[in-house]
Amino acid sequence: MDYSAVSFGGVPEEILGGYNGASPYADENSPYRELFSNCDDAYVEPQDEFHPGPEGEFHMGGEYQESHSVIVDGGDRYGVSSVFVDRKEELVWMGNSGGHVTSYFSTNMMKYTSYQVHATEEIRDLRTIDAGLLTMTPTSLHMRTRQGIPVFSHRSAQLENMQCMLQMGNFPHRLLLGGHQSGLVEFDLARQELLKVYDVGEPGCVILRDHPRFVCHGDMSGRIVLHDPRTLREEHYFQAHSGSLSDFDVQGNYIVTCGFSQRMGQMMGDQFVMVYDMRMMKLSLPLRCMIPPFFLRFVPGLSSCLTVVSLVGQWQMMDAAQPDAIMSMSYQLSCSPESVVTSFDIASSSQALVFGDNMGSLYLYTTGNKPVFNNFSQETIMPDIMEQTKTIPLTDTTSTLASIHMYYPNGPLLSDWPAKYMRTSYRPTPPIDPQILQSVKLVGSIGYAPNVQNRRRNQVPYKFSQNRGPQSVTNEAPNAKNEDGVIVHVPRRYRKIEIKYTKLGMDEIDYDQYNRTSFSGLDMALPNSYCNSMVQVFYYIQPLRARLLSHLCDREFCLACELGFLFHMLDISVCQGVPCHASNFLRAFRTIPEASAMSLTLSDQDNRAKINLSTKIQSWNRFVLQQIHTETMEDTIPCDVTSNGPGIPTSEGLQEEGEGEKLNYRYLDKREFSPVSDIFGAHVVNINRCTRCSFEIRKDVTSMLVNLVFPDTSGDYPGERVPFSQVLERSMCIEHTTQAWCDACGKYQPIEQSRQYKSLPNALSINFSLDNPQDNKFWRTQLEILLRNAQEKLIMEAKEEEENEEALEDNEKLLDNSAHSSNQTSTVPQQASLTPQKVYAPQTPQTPQTPQTPQAVQTPQTPQTSYTPQSSHTPQTPYTPQQSSYAPQQPTPSGSMTPGTPVKKADGVVKPCRYGQACNRPDCRFWHPGQDRIDAYSSMTGGNILSLLDQTMEFSWVPLCIRAKLQEDGTVSISDIDKEEIDFAKDDEDGIVYELVGVVSHVSDPRYPDKNNLVACIKVGPSYHARAKVSSVAHWYLFNDISIQPVAMEEAVWFPIGWKVPCVLYWVRRELPKHLHDLQPVNPITADVFKEDKSLAQRGKKRITFTPLTSDEMPGEGDQVPMDAEFVNLHQEEAEIRSDGTRTTIKPSHKSVARITCLRGHGPLEGKPFLDDYISTQEQVVDYLTQFSGIKPGDLDAHFSQKHLTTLKSTYIKLRYLADKGVKFVGHGLKNDFRVINMVVPQSQLIDTVHLFHLPHHRMVSLKFLAWYFLKLKIQSITHDSIEDARTAHALYQKYILLKKENNIVIELQQLYETGKKVQWKVLGEEEEECT
Repeated sequence: MDYSAVSFGGVPEEILGGYNGASPYADENSPYRELFSNCDDAYVEPQDEFHPGPEGEFHMGGEYQESHSVIVDGGDRYGVSSVFVDRKEELVWMGNSGGHVTSYFSTNMMKYTSYQVHATEEIRDLRTIDAGLLTMTPTSLHMRTRQGIPVFSHRSAQLENMQCMLQMGNFPHRLLLGGHQSGLVEFDLARQELLKVYDVGEPGCVILRDHPRFVCHGDMSGRIVLHDPRTLREEHYFQAHSGSLSDFDVQGNYIVTCGFSQRMGQMMGDQFVMVYDMRMMKLSLPLRCMIPPFFLRFVPGLSSCLTVVSLVGQWQMMDAAQPDAIMSMSYQLSCSPESVVTSFDIASSSQALVFGDNMGSLYLYTTGNKPVFNNFSQETIMPDIMEQTKTIPLTDTTSTLASIHMYYPNGPLLSDWPAKYMRTSYRPTPPIDPQILQSVKLVGSIGYAPNVQNRRRNQVPYKFSQNRGPQSVTNEAPNAKNEDGVIVHVPRRYRKIEIKYTKLGMDEIDYDQYNRTSFSGLDMALPNSYCNSMVQVFYYIQPLRARLLSHLCDREFCLACELGFLFHMLDISVCQGVPCHASNFLRAFRTIPEASAMSLTLSDQDNRAKINLSTKIQSWNRFVLQQIHTETMEDTIPCDVTSNGPGIPTSEGLQEEGEGEKLNYRYLDKREFSPVSDIFGAHVVNINRCTRCSFEIRKDVTSMLVNLVFPDTSGDYPGERVPFSQVLERSMCIEHTTQAWCDACGKYQPIEQSRQYKSLPNALSINFSLDNPQDNKFWRTQLEILLRNAQEKLIMEAKEEEENEEALEDNEKLLDNSAHSSNQTSTVPQQASLTPQKVYAPQTPQTPQTPQTPQAVQTPQTPQTSYTPQSSHTPQTPYTPQQSSYAPQQPTPSGSMTPGTPVKKADGVVKPCRYGQACNRPDCRFWHPGQDRIDAYSSMTGGNILSLLDQTMEFSWVPLCIRAKLQEDGTVSISDIDKEEIDFAKDDEDGIVYELVGVVSHVSDPRYPDKNNLVACIKVGPSYHARAKVSSVAHWYLFNDISIQPVAMEEAVWFPIGWKVPCVLYWVRRELPKHLHDLQPVNPITADVFKEDKSLAQRGKKRITFTPLTSDEMPGEGDQVPMDAEFVNLHQEEAEIRSDGTRTTIKPSHKSVARITCLRGHGPLEGKPFLDDYISTQEQVVDYLTQFSGIKPGDLDAHFSQKHLTTLKSTYIKLRYLADKGVKFVGHGLKNDFRVINMVVPQSQLIDTVHLFHLPHHRMVSLKFLAWYFLKLKIQSITHDSIEDARTAHALYQKYILLKKENNIVIELQQLYETGKKVQWKVLGEEEEECT
């Protein structure tokens, strides 16, 4: 478009000048004048500078984020003049003012094609068709394939100063060309010739848009003309702007425009986006922009959403159907201040936006994890790399037959059977469900029936053979029903994950389908991995992570040390997308006798359907907290406290004030302090008092967690409303009576047991037990009361809304009558005197505050039902539907509620049936005229209100935030914090604020009782996101073993009845003490770990095969350390062989490291081992793998071994020290070695010869063959030796460096594979030596 009247240098003054206080209604020709003829006084003057949305600034954390920004070809000389997103393939096309075209593949913006179209003219427009790309310059039209091959070029006298083109949707072969001339040119793409020229007037045609009913064009005078698509005859036109047209777009029934108007003798930009309704062919309400609009496009797939862009790089999303709504999704391009946006386009999938500026930069904004340009793109042709045909000997059994090229003969093939032997057979249509046939309603030849909820809509199941082909999703068990008869459907993200391994093991698994976040999951194939969810909760509690990372002790099996090692692995694995293995931690866990005694360890033979994982994980939580507290203990307080401090009695008894008699009183201090108790511990006084003699025993203890105790529901339970805070308060300050021994009475007496708190914990751990029927009854009753109260509240609000609308209608009628009786020249404030002083209108969403003019009608807010947390000391009243003692927290939906929940209408809370009274379905869930609202709501939920929990996450009995206050008498008062107050809650005199950070839930699918599992919803803090190099905010995630998915915070406390039950909850103080808030981990591993350690072997003389490192030999960052490891099998691989011979791995083998060797990579003793440890094991070894490991029975037994036998932990911390120092490990197959060792080493510190000597798409080469081919060495002839293997790998790496310097590495690798295929990858002469 020719913008000769507009200055593009710096900030466009002619365009932005229209926003400096001039009213758009001042001009007589302005289209606003007709629409707002009486609203001049209501105009709000815009400010001198741009004001963002409600958040106060442009943000990048909304729907779209900047994915890439690139400098295009020729960007240093020419600016981008046109961009277009391909509608067929995953390509972005760009044309610049120098006549050059470049395309970029996928959202990674990889350059695909680049070519010059014209030597001097700029690219005005780009369009893609099936055959290629159409390119327009001011005087020519060109077409090339997407690979850059020219198809045609057209020039004629009718093409003069062209600007735009349009391929008509109804006639794909017709192409319309427009420009700054009076003729609209029709071009035939099939014949590649000009057909006809249509006269459109002197202003020309600078913008063309397609519509199913019209062909729309805009000209320089601000008009938009609608043409008949067949004859191109003018049907209608709009005078959109009095000055000039900047841009317009059309979609559905709307036309939106932006441009300039003549005001005060100069052309100024309009700040409004004009909206025209094509149904009435007139102007609708315009949209006020927060930015100066210059470009706009409708978002594909969304009926009325559009994107508005300014010249300076600001853009926002708007809704043409809601003029009063202001969307807050505003963005700012990361461009230089002097750059000007010249073009932009939106992908057909609406997942990507592309912008170009005059500085030669291209900006891509995307949304989603894996955005695409088109929902169903064609495959883009990539350049083929021709491979030379290679011969394969008949004796070669290792080469793949797929490497042989397909032979295409001229004659018939053997598979071409004669027609008489062939018969066409179609797949039979599956029978229709009998339930559907019973409820079907015929209308003509078409039948309609409600979905019976046993499969998704528009899906027909086909049964595949059991022996081949994929298993159909519909072959799953039908949706099961819970005890109430409600259908239970467990979302896929909550189900237990099962992976079928192949011969490549874990290396072939695509973990991106389970985890697209930056964090690492935990492998679930190990024994006792049911605790993965609790391990993740511990890791994301920042103080506990810092404490355990800083802990190191001498115990062989220390859970605190192993958790610290595992947390270090999770730190290193950030952004790698591969799950970690907790094998060492689980190994230490199952060797602790107390864990086995408490039945916390599981075997592979245990039936998961009979295991109560909910109780198991609660016992695990209690045991591990106490265990790591004991292992990290720093100081111990004596049991008998004899000092008589303030308020602390002596252990011998206290003297009563003013008397000389001793009280029946004993005081004991049993507290134990540790870094763990500093986080989870609470100072609690347990009081045991005899009811007969009043003898008391007080014990000061450290309480690590709270067991939630629910009220007794046995007998005639009234069903009263009890908040979660009250249940927690009673559980912490529990009081009960039991039979116990009294020292004063000398016999068993009723003893009153109670507790008093002297301090509150920094992190509150709660076991949420729902194992008995009474607790389950209480849990369900509270949810029913919560939902029924919410239902009644929605109905009341709907009725109030109806009354307000009726009042508003009466008010409008009164205003109309007053307007007719008053003088027509009077202003709006004069009319206000005739109206009532107070009229209620329905509440509307809040918009950014703007200066208001005097209004004729006052519109106060609709009365809202407030919620006050119920105190635990307030007596409860039984729940009745007519009068509830509890007003639940009302969720505030944003835009719309969750699908399936009641939708508030003007006449109720339930959606009306589309068929009205004509509906004859007896089970219709929608409202019908004459039906009571509550009955309709009950039918919508299937008669059971608890089923509503499966459809919405808005209601929960468990709060996201609580407030706790320690009273002077030692009791704790707790209250829930409303959802609206969570962000503003702080510690004050009312108590301490705890926020929920972790929820471990038990998921049990009634369809598969043996596949129940545990998941965790965890609030990941800003520090973890900062380490992952993403936005430093807190966000909730769902952890399901290797699967991690972001979720809303409401999902953390979403517990649908029937399949998801809370087990463990963790709250952390929002304002932690300074010593915990600023706590940072300190690496406890130093060079002292290499001091001489004693061997565990107890028999005979030990053979030392290594020389320990001296202080001046310690490796540093970048130093090479050759290493190798050997393993043994603890559990054999579990696999199944089907009837067709295919083999599937059900569970991979469980290996344990048996020997670790490290050599010196430099210095005078280069190649000498400084670490050669055999690892002792207390577990049963099922296979020593002697042929491959060199480990023999007895080598790992301390009673028989003559090797240097050590514990795994002592050798592990030595490797950790080397990895932390930044050394580079050299070896063969290091990825598998460190996986079994259970250590994560950054990829930059691994030099693996298996990858150095490997060609893509070829097999991996063994160390034995590489040594024979490159080093002329024969190794591993009888058995493996880790020292020999490490030394060989180091020599191979030196050989690789030499070949790379000579630039012969590719040739040598090709010769390596040719030689390997000739000898079938066997070392020559090896068989003869074995025979000798």
